Amino acid sequence: MRNAAPLRVAIADDEPLVRAHLRRLLSDHPVEIVGEYADGASVLDALSRTNVDLVLLDIQMPRLNGLEAANRLTAVGGPCVVFVTAYDEHAIDAIRANAVDYLLKPVDPLELAGALERVRARVARGRGSITRLTVRSRSGMIVLDLAAVDRIVAQGNYVMAFAAGRGHLLRQTLSSLEAQLDPRRFARVHRSAIISLSAVREVQPWFRGEYVALLASGAKVRIGATYRDGFFARLETVVD
Repeated sequence: MRNAAPLRVAIADDEPLVRAHLRRLLSDHPVEIVGEYADGASVLDALSRTNVDLVLLDIQMPRLNGLEAANRLTAVGGPCVVFVTAYDEHAIDAIRANAVDYLLKPVDPLELAGALERVRARVARGRGSITRLTVRSRSGMIVLDLAAVDRIVAQGNYVMAFAAGRGHLLRQTLSSLEAQLDPRRFARVHRSAIISLSAVREVQPWFRGEYVALLASGAKVRIGATYRDGFFARLETVVD
């Protein structure tokens, strides 16, 4: 990670202690903090003159809240946004604002690391979405059309993509692959699973706020409580 090109990051939060905490967490990663701001209007004004890769954005701020700021940034093709907030009820709005991630205060270092990995992958690929996966095999290469993939499951530092009932091992992490997928077609539903929204046939309640998605292939995938609201929001807007 130390050899990676640094991400240019701006921090927007009206609480100085929160900004200081984020600075400390970011010091463990290859980033360059290009500015700190206490309200949404200030960050918009600054970013009109400065190029950044990522904004860590609080939601409840004076003058202009984080959701309004994020929507304006998205409208002009602005930087990636990761919301950092004390409230979990805005997750669906965050998805609609095309946020890369949604972190709750106090920010967990591992969750921040995962968010930065997803941002880096999105930046490196020009925010485009892939349509195929290339898998190494003993005989050469297999090209999978993502339209045929119904779920992708973490296997340590690798992932297993399932298509037509067969699993294919890819040498990348679930988070890095997630950043490359079209969020209108795929959703992270668990820390270890991504599913195709078009493959979902039924959703059943499970335990402790979790659900189970039944896929057209017959596979069952748990929907973690943390990912539940975002999953249901995307399920309502699935693209064929």
